[in-house]
Amino acid sequence: MPKKVYDAIVVGTGAGGGTAMKLLCEAGLSVVALNSGPRIIPARDFQNHRRRFELKFRGFGDPRIREKYPAVERNAGARRGIHRGSEIL
Repeated sequence: MPKKVYDAIVVGTGAGGGTAMKLLCEAGLSVVALNSGPRIIPARDFQNHRRRFELKFRGFGDPRIREKYPAVERNAGARRGIHRGSEIL
């Protein structure tokens, strides 16, 4: 079996590793990636993931429960110029 020689080895294919691989490949280098854990087969391993249109309430939750718990206003402190106990100048 002939040996393949790579210019770069990227350990991990997460956010950083994937970006590094993309940039190195675009630069013309021969790149190999190493990942820990078993090989993932999406059709088998991600059966519980559903798209919003597949959910009962389209991802917005049960309307009867939402009425009991009104949404908390976001950025309420920002309007007064206060953020985590300090003033915003």
